[in-house]
Parts: sequence; structure tokens; C-alpha cells
Amino acid sequence: MWYVIQTTTGKEEELVAGIHAVLAGKGYRDCFVIKAEWLKRLGGTWRLKVCPLFPGYVFMETDDPGRIFQALKQVPKFSKILGNGAFEFTAVEEEERRFLERLCGAGDEKERRTKRGRRENPENRAAGQRWVVRLTEASVEEDGTVTFGKGPLTELKDFTELKKGINEIKKTELTDGKPAKSGQAGGGKIRAVLHKRYAVADIRLLGKDRTLMLGIRLKKDQGQII
Repeated sequence: MWYVIQTTTGKEEELVAGIHAVLAGKGYRDCFVIKAEWLKRLGGTWRLKVCPLFPGYVFMETDDPGRIFQALKQVPKFSKILGNGAFEFTAVEEEERRFLERLCGAGDEKERRTKRGRRENPENRAAGQRWVVRLTEASVEEDGTVTFGKGPLTELKDFTELKKGINEIKKTELTDGKPAKSGQAGGGKIRAVLHKRYAVADIRLLGKDRTLMLGIRLKKDQGQII
């Protein structure tokens, strides 16, 4: 089962490294930070950056959170990393776990094959390369409508509609800075901001109402991202 451990923003990787060092893989199957790709415009060029999707959150897969808690609370340095000095394990709902796995696994078949290869490499697994939400490719029609290829934003739309109890998945159409007609999440809607290359949605996830921001790229950006 997945659990979330909250830490001080900016200390996520330090906590993961500390857990690996202290526990050495005993009592848990994985410990990681979910990250996301975004594009930032600098000097006329789009630069790819990767940052935590949920700042201050570390994810752990374990069947024995009590044992992990007892082992880690005896290490003084973790009190500073956690900020509040206390470990709090919050269970992730199964539906949300599946959604987050799909969110990180979305992309074309070649990329998925590459990721499967990475999973077989323990060093890459420890580095958390599996848990990255990639960019979703978008295209702009003549009337200004924005459509997306298969990717994280498709998974987000499907998940938000599932949370609303909608069985029939409808095609989501987004316009720059304007709400979509479908894909509502917890009362909010998916919105695209093309000039900054991201889309956002209000969603209920991990026990809180959140505004989730996912990166997009346009076809014309091909070859211009560094």
C-alpha cells in the first residue's frame, strides 16, 4: 500500500536519501518523490525543468508503516527534515494510487519501453526516474481550439470524470486560458495557458482540494527545447 510522509518543502530528496540509507530497502518496496516536467521560457528558448509535483510530499510503498515509523523516529536528523518533528503516515486511496501510476506512465510506446528498462535497473529505480510526469503534446486548430494527444492530461481528465461518476469519457477541448466543457474536477475545470505551456485543474487528491499544474508542449516546440 502507498503512504504519504509530509516533510519540509525542498527537503523531499534529502528525506528519501535518508530513508534509503537508514532502512536499506528493509520493510518497504519503494520510496520516492513524484516529479513533473514543465517548460520555462528563457532567452527565447524553452528550457525543460523537473520539480516535485507535490512539494513537501514523499511517497512510500509498504505493508508495515508501523515498523517504518518506529525505525525512523529514532533517527534525530529526521526531525529537522520533517520540520514538525513527527512522522505522519497518510494512506493513499487505491483509486488515487492507480491514477498517480498512470500519470507517471503516460506517453508514447517508445517512452514506456524505456521506462520499463529503467525499472529493471536498481540504480535508476533508486534515483526515482520512474516517477516523473512527462509533458503532454498539444495542437492548436484553426479556430483556436487546443486538443491533446494521449498523455498525462488525458489521464487527469479521465480521473476527474471518474471522481464525478461519469462513465462515458468525452473528448476534452481546451482554449487558451478558458475552461474546458468537460473534465471538471471537484467543482473546477481543466484550463490551458498556452503561452506558459501548462494546464491546470482543481482536483480532490490526497485528502485535499488542490490545483494541479501539468506541463504541455506544442508541435512547433519540437527541436527548440533544451
